[in-house]
Order: sequence, then structure tokens, then C-alpha cells
Amino acid sequence: MVNAEFTNAPLGTTVALITILALLIKPAIKIANRIFTYKKGHSEILKKGGVPAFMLNFFIISIPLKKLPTIGKPEKVITFVFFIILLLASWFLIPALIQSLRTPPDSTLLIWKESGKPFYISAKKASEATTFLPSSWSVTVEECRQNTLSATESRGLISARNLQDLCTLLTTAEGQSHLENAIAKFNKEKLFVTSMIPFTLAVILWLLLGFIFTIYYTKKVRKFILMEQKKAIYCAHGDFSATGVYAIYQEIE
Repeated sequence: MVNAEFTNAPLGTTVALITILALLIKPAIKIANRIFTYKKGHSEILKKGGVPAFMLNFFIISIPLKKLPTIGKPEKVITFVFFIILLLASWFLIPALIQSLRTPPDSTLLIWKESGKPFYISAKKASEATTFLPSSWSVTVEECRQNTLSATESRGLISARNLQDLCTLLTTAEGQSHLENAIAKFNKEKLFVTSMIPFTLAVILWLLLGFIFTIYYTKKVRKFILMEQKKAIYCAHGDFSATGVYAIYQEIE
């Protein structure tokens, strides 16, 4: 009986996974078709101008064609602003994301109010929170109780006041109670934080790429329209010089 139960379990799990995948495939195909297919509202000029349907749909690119498409300073300024926003967001959020993911089990990630520097702490140990490098200092309950610590040791980079605060957290009943609550709160919020940071950065990147591709494809469509106009003028009037009223065609020469 036991052998049969364990033998059938993987098969049941496999069937369940296949069923779930089968149910998800159809909606996924529909979404893909919508993203990679031109819509009725997409002008033939955009298609012939070399704007992929994926770009129009995924990045929600809009290129007005009532007049010759052009890119002005506002579009360039907005694109630059979002580029700066992405840099600043990455500078602050990516280290926080990595530090959150690297937080040891049964620990929390706290920040010194005076310096803004993060550190890990559990009921038994505290250490520097870093993005990639190993911690330059650590403090344990035993070291605090034995009073063998010094802020001037090679483990340094931590002030005497911070060292005293850490030992208070690690060795007192009030400190342990505070840590217990902080660890419980961190465990509840960790999934949200580690999910929202990538999502936020992805949204900002999506917006930035949308502006960048709008500028790129607007220029591309503009060039296509000018080339088609130039061909039409050549067919009607023969060869002409891109000067005077035709000076705009200098863009494609």
C-alpha cells in the first residue's frame, strides 16, 4: 500500500502540471498573437516604414501621421528624464534588493539612522550588510557578554556607539523582544519587497524603452515618407535639386 502510494504520487503531480500548462498555453498563444500582429488601427505606412507590430503593441508606440512625423525637444527631454530616473532607482533599489535576498535565515535587515548603512542581525549575531563583498565586521552575543569587543579592531568600520547599541539588542530582554518582532515583520515583507523592486525597475525600463523606440521609429517612418515623396516627385517632374521648397529632402541624402 505504501509503495503504491509513493509510486503513483509523481505520476499524479506530472499529470497535474501538464493539465495546468495545457490550460495556460491557449491564453498565452492569444496574447502572443495580439502582440505580434498588426491591429486594424495601424497604418500601412507604419508597416511599410519598418515598424514591427511587436514594438507598436508591447511598448504602446504612437506615431501620428496626419502630418510628417517629427521629434521635438519635449520628447527628448522626457526620455532623458526617465533615463535619469532609471539610473537613480537602480542605484538605490538594486543594492536593497540584493541585501534583502542575502539576509541570513532567522535574521532581519536594519539600517542605522545616523549613517543610513544597513546591517544584518539575528538573535545571536549582527554583521555588515553588503551588496557583493563579504562583511567587514560582525558581533556575536558571546563577544558582547565577554566584553572582548573594540570598535578600533580590524573588524572596525563600526563606531563605539553602534557597537554598544548592537550589544544592547543582542544581550537584553528588551533588545531580544525588539529583534523578534523585527525578524517576524521582515519575513512577512521580504517577498513583497523582493517582488516589487524588480517590478518597479521593469516598469521604469519599459517606459524608457517605449520613449526611445518611439523616437527611433518616428525618425525611421519620417525618412520612409520623405523617400516615398521624393520618388513621387521624381516620377512626376524628373530629377530635382534638394533646395528651396525641396530642401527638406536633404535629410535623406
